[in-house]
Amino acid sequence: MSEELENDGSSRDDDDFYRRNQSLIEERRQKLDEERRLAELDKVTEPYWMRCPKCGVTMQEINLSGIVVEQCGGCNGLFFDSGELETLFEARERKGFLRSLKRVFDN
Repeated sequence: MSEELENDGSSRDDDDFYRRNQSLIEERRQKLDEERRLAELDKVTEPYWMRCPKCGVTMQEINLSGIVVEQCGGCNGLFFDSGELETLFEARERKGFLRSLKRVFDN
């Protein structure tokens, strides 16, 4: 009977170990899948990263009244990420903002 308890006890320990091990393996697999998905997404967007949507020329980041925006080196177009234009309008009165904007295009 004591042999049965010992076998039963080690069997439960083995089952617990197996379940924990499977859980850790699954967590690691999910993490690796997410890393792979992000790497593939980077490959897809890489040719378009920091390219002007109008003419395709490389854009550079400029500081406009404390907000970093992208400006095209070819057509001088400005690209505002979500919320940046609203932030600029809230941060300065319109005259100040328009003056800042004029300076960008005068360069």
